[in-house]
Amino acid sequence: MDFDFADYTYSGLLGLFSAVIGMCYPLMIQAIDRIDEKYQVARFVELFKEETVYVRFQKLILLAIGFAIIAPFALFVMKGILWMQMFVLLCHTLVVLNLLLYVVRLYKLILIYNDPSLFCKHLINKPEECLLEFIDLAKYAAKRENINLYNSCMRRVYELLSKDDEL
Repeated sequence: MDFDFADYTYSGLLGLFSAVIGMCYPLMIQAIDRIDEKYQVARFVELFKEETVYVRFQKLILLAIGFAIIAPFALFVMKGILWMQMFVLLCHTLVVLNLLLYVVRLYKLILIYNDPSLFCKHLINKPEECLLEFIDLAKYAAKRENINLYNSCMRRVYELLSKDDEL
């Protein structure tokens, strides 16, 4: 039996992609539900879904699905053209590797959103003003009697409001 590089490589890529879809995607949906349950603020879930990491992850999944469907047909059509097969496999490999990198980045983002102190720092570093988010996070901190987080949030609210007064 001959070793067919294209078929085995495609099978491996399909296995990695299936693992991402089968394991990571449901866990991501659970993480979004946990964020909603933890803070009980729908705005935080919306903010999470607007994060560039999340949006790019969604687009990469669609791209990877397209490659998973099209690649076997492209490889079959290009059976005798080795360099074309390698090009298709290289593109598919880059998409799957990029998807795996975004899984790691998404996991880090989920950890940030699940830790209120890290989430506060994340909101501070966002380029857009998140006044309502800081108020909601301050309410959460007050309920949990987290004085440091409450003070950080209220200080940022004051800064944002005083910046608006200066304009």
